[in-house]
Amino acid sequence: MQVIIEYKDKKHSSATIKNGVIVLRISKNLNPQDQQKHIDQLVARLKPKLNNKPSQQNWQNGEYLSVYGYKHFWLDIQETDNNRLLIEIDQTLPFIKIQKPKILDQEEFQQKLIHKITKLLEPELIAYVKKLNEQTVAREIKKISFKKLESRWGYCNYQTKTIVLSTKLFKTTKACFDYVVIHELCHLIEPNHKPAFWNLVNKHFPNYKQAQKELLNYQ
Repeated sequence: MQVIIEYKDKKHSSATIKNGVIVLRISKNLNPQDQQKHIDQLVARLKPKLNNKPSQQNWQNGEYLSVYGYKHFWLDIQETDNNRLLIEIDQTLPFIKIQKPKILDQEEFQQKLIHKITKLLEPELIAYVKKLNEQTVAREIKKISFKKLESRWGYCNYQTKTIVLSTKLFKTTKACFDYVVIHELCHLIEPNHKPAFWNLVNKHFPNYKQAQKELLNYQ
C-alpha cells in the first residue's frame, strides 16, 4: 500500500485514492500529534477501498502518476495536432506537462511516456540506485542503465560491474523497485542464485518474498 502525504495550508485535512495510491492532504496548521491522528484516521478509512491488485494507470489529464514507485507527479496533458510528444517536468509542484499527439493511442502513448520520463529522470534514478548500494552491499558499480527488458526485471554483469534495470519497473511500487535493485546489487557479490545469495538478499531486504509476489501483478 502506497501513501503520499502532502502538507497544505488549509483548515481541514482530506484524502483521495489516485491510481491505487492513497493521497493525503494534511493541514499544516495542526500540531504534529493531530497531524498524525488525521493521517491514521484517513488511511484507516481508505485502506479497505484499495484493491489487492494495483489499479491500472489511466494516464489522463489530472491523474496522479507514480514513477518507479518513489517519484510522484500530477499529469497536465494537452492534446495537440503536432506529431511530436513533448514533456516538461516540474519537480517543485510536482507536475509533468505533456503535449500529446492526437494520433497516439493509449498503449503507444504510455510506452513513449515511460521512455521519455525515464530518460529525463535517469540521472536522479541512477543516484538513487547508488544510494541503495551505499546503504547495502557497498560494491563498485561501473555503469547503471535503464532499458526495455521483456523477460526480466533487471540483470547484473558480475564481471563488468554493470547493472541494467527494466523500464517495466516504471509502473511498480517503491518496494518492488527497491527489491529488484537490491537483488541485482547482491549479484555483485554472489553471481548465482545459491543459498548464500538469498541470505544476502534477506539481510538487506527482509520482505523480499512479499515483493516477489507483488511483482507478479505487473507481469
